[in-house]
Amino acid sequence: YRPESREERDFTLTLVRINGAGTTRREDQGHFSVASVILDDRLSPARRIYIVDKGEDNKATREDVDTAARAARVIMIASLASQSGGDTWFQDQFQHGYMEGADGIREIILHLPRLKSDSAISTVSINLGNVVEGHFRAQNIALYRDMWDRVIVVRDASGRAARIGFRSLRVMVNQIAQLSRAAELIDKIAASRLRNWQPIHQPDWLQLRRALPGHVSTLDRALRQAVSEDKQTSDSASDALTGARSLLQAVERSLVLPQGAAGRRSITVTIDRAAMTFTDEIALKLGLRAEQMHGGANYGGNIESTPPVQGARLGKIIIGNATFSRRMGEGEAEREEQWEFMDPDLLNLLAKQKKQPIVEVDTSWLQVGHIDEIISVVPHGRGPNFTLLHASSKAALAILRQAEVRHLAGRRQTPPASDAARQLPAGRADRLMEAGSAPVTRMLRGKFWLQHQARPTPGNIQDVVAPPGTYLQIAGVYGDRQRRRDTISQAFRRTIPPQPGIGYFAAPGHDRKYPADITVSEMLWAERDDTGASSNDAIDTSVLSASRTVLGRAFPVLFDRVVSGSGFAAGVMRDKTTAVLPDMANMQVLNGHILVPRPQGPRMRPGDAVAVVQAAMIDAGMPSQVITRVSTRLIGAHRLAGPYRVWVQGFHGAELEPWGAAGLSFRGLHSDAELIEMFRDSFPGASDARLRREIVSRNRDVSGTISGSGRGGHMVSDAMQVRLHDRMVDLFELWMVAIAAELGVTIHFVDTWFYHLRDGQVHCGTNVLRTTAHGSRPAAWDVADTIFRGRNIQFQEGERVEAGS
Repeated sequence: YRPESREERDFTLTLVRINGAGTTRREDQGHFSVASVILDDRLSPARRIYIVDKGEDNKATREDVDTAARAARVIMIASLASQSGGDTWFQDQFQHGYMEGADGIREIILHLPRLKSDSAISTVSINLGNVVEGHFRAQNIALYRDMWDRVIVVRDASGRAARIGFRSLRVMVNQIAQLSRAAELIDKIAASRLRNWQPIHQPDWLQLRRALPGHVSTLDRALRQAVSEDKQTSDSASDALTGARSLLQAVERSLVLPQGAAGRRSITVTIDRAAMTFTDEIALKLGLRAEQMHGGANYGGNIESTPPVQGARLGKIIIGNATFSRRMGEGEAEREEQWEFMDPDLLNLLAKQKKQPIVEVDTSWLQVGHIDEIISVVPHGRGPNFTLLHASSKAALAILRQAEVRHLAGRRQTPPASDAARQLPAGRADRLMEAGSAPVTRMLRGKFWLQHQARPTPGNIQDVVAPPGTYLQIAGVYGDRQRRRDTISQAFRRTIPPQPGIGYFAAPGHDRKYPADITVSEMLWAERDDTGASSNDAIDTSVLSASRTVLGRAFPVLFDRVVSGSGFAAGVMRDKTTAVLPDMANMQVLNGHILVPRPQGPRMRPGDAVAVVQAAMIDAGMPSQVITRVSTRLIGAHRLAGPYRVWVQGFHGAELEPWGAAGLSFRGLHSDAELIEMFRDSFPGASDARLRREIVSRNRDVSGTISGSGRGGHMVSDAMQVRLHDRMVDLFELWMVAIAAELGVTIHFVDTWFYHLRDGQVHCGTNVLRTTAHGSRPAAWDVADTIFRGRNIQFQEGERVEAGS
């Protein structure tokens, strides 16, 4: 980003008359200005909330959002998935705001430059952009789409100028992504079948393009040798390597290395069916610019705005952004270039309005990289005040640790002295923490992790959805203790234990689902990095605590494990993370109501829950007025102890294709018996008869939930809501309810599992049209201009800014 020297807001218009003799006379002259685009804040009155109707997939979220919207007196608009090609991320596609002229207010839709469908990286012909372009072509609503009409002018290797449009640049982004995907697939094949394979690492995509064919040849020779030693690997190795080759062949056709010496200094790129040859320097710059223009940092989930505050009479804009350095060129031509996480064109658009100061927070360490993953603007009372809620992995860890301490004390056991000394809990026979006087349920019960990884075909880059690293840690131990280095066939001749029925099969194929339920002790073990230290401790210390100290109060968000917590801050672009439990930061606000992702956390009895959450809040440094709100009275007022309503979706265990071994499948959720097993720890010590009565019989009246009876009964696969009268309390929900009570807002928990599997939540999947409260605000032209990056605040330990400042 560099400020543009030309001022575009103000101009003088002169009317002149030219007579037949060519004489010019000035008739009139006036000074004009262009109205600034003011972004809505999340406390402005909401009138519509948009969501995509994707049938059974997101039924739970839609119904929960509709219930909350009715309570807030907001109309819910459900767009059919067929209109958007199945794309569901409404928040990312557009931003709502307004412009103010002498004759009043005009709403404006900023159509953000997003060509993805869901989180797919391939070029799409239809996404929510089609809905925005059609639905918002309405009277008195402006549709700003200039970000889609941009053109990059670049010189090819012969010196001729080439003009490449924004949409066309997406082709190059896909080609680079395809190159990375091929390298990733080759690494996975080699790591699972060969000893001493060194992961592929190249400093940039151009060097990777030149090196990748050699890596394929090396892998091919190594696999042939392995096959000669063990014939059983031939089919699986051949299938996997064919997929890698097909991706590489597509890359070789679209990113062509010229013959001879020129191939070491230039590359030919096919864009819009036209072959363009660029020098290495230009190709690297163009590739970086293309990725930047099509990057997720430019989406609506990465833009927040606040109500008016001191020094910002129209509020402030909060974005996720960071500036990086990269070495470009080589030899004497090598130099350091700086580049932004967010597209400089979008930064320019936001900076030029000059009426809402811009606050930047580094979010590049997140897998998605959006500000709405860690910060939320919420009302504070019924008036104009507000506060910022800020994610805290320290708070999440405090809850889990205090729950484990209390549970083990109830069993008269001592917790481990440190995370480094922690051993794998439970074991194969018993995964429940229901014994003793302070039982605690598993988290994420009734949910499944999704593995979506289609077989590679030439030129086809499929979106990949995979279970989080925290689950893979558990699956690697319970599923196969050997961390197999032997052949695939030998590995699957082993007997997969029927209990706990956890595992993972990495090969591409049809969608697979794995049970997500996990105990507190297992989570504390599995979230550790490769050195045995807590990932979430490192995340909080490295990237969360400084901004949280200044910007807002803490609430618990648990993130997925990272490889190296100590190197996390320095290596943010190498090792990213995302929330492993549904991220409560990603909430939506409707007229004093907050829609919060249901955390699916551990549940304890009310007295234990109060003790655990209060102790965790003390550990996390929460203010006393919040801690004192945590009580059994608060639990009763919000009916947190039941009935507990949980959305579940029946699913079969993950069949292990391509071998199709009938008995080798991981546990599913399809029968009455499996439903009972999933929720048995809500009723510690209960008899089989009581478990059936509480879990199955009480839900007979739920339409479409459970049919049949006895062992022959089964669940249908549709999404359904099960009621559990367990008299237990979700520890994460209790924390959030205490904050909501202090803020004076009404809280609604929303099941967001469909979105969570794809690294999003309720804010990502919805968008809101708000009514501009212009009557209580100054006119934009009466607000003094601000300068983007005119002031740089360094967060210091112990420094704090009060809410609303």
